[in-house]
Amino acid sequence: MGSLGRARSSRAHTAMRIFSSFFAIGLSFVLVGVAQAATITWGAATNSASSSDVADGGEVIAALNAGQPSLPDLVLDDVTFTANDITGGGTANGMMTSHSTGDTTYDSFLTTLSLGGGSGERTRTVDGLTIGSDYLIQIWFTDLRNATSNRTMRFGDGNGNTVDLKARNGAYGQYAIGTFTADDTSQDYTMDPLGFGNGHIT
Repeated sequence: MGSLGRARSSRAHTAMRIFSSFFAIGLSFVLVGVAQAATITWGAATNSASSSDVADGGEVIAALNAGQPSLPDLVLDDVTFTANDITGGGTANGMMTSHSTGDTTYDSFLTTLSLGGGSGERTRTVDGLTIGSDYLIQIWFTDLRNATSNRTMRFGDGNGNTVDLKARNGAYGQYAIGTFTADDTSQDYTMDPLGFGNGHIT
């Protein structure tokens, strides 16, 4: 997971961005409003292209770049992502190999990851939420290495609502945005490597 994502909140709408290189997965949470629910409604998987991929609007609650904590912060579209071993399974880099989006900062975000800790579906938890508030979560998945660029990671909410992100897909991997209303002070998300041994988030 090179980048995790971010979360934001606003009175107009609730968006939780958890940017983290969130599975390279990037993770970002954004707080957008007030409501109730733990079901994540996912948008379509979208090819990663530039730092403008980062969702706009709302108050950023968490913006994490999946990678070694000693890495410097990265600023993408005015959002500061802090390096973090998001899953606690260890980190790696080099997922972009020699490829470039043309944006060196975005390249640095996509090229690192946090390992999921093994095969099969794994559950991770985001804490510090406000019950009844609406959130937006954004995640990334990138792996352009020749032997692994055909991989697909499935992200979900543990309730059967999922989105599949491809490691390459003819571009620089993919990201997806999900929305939910917190019914607790924490929210689970799942990551499931489809057909390979160790899930990870960018």
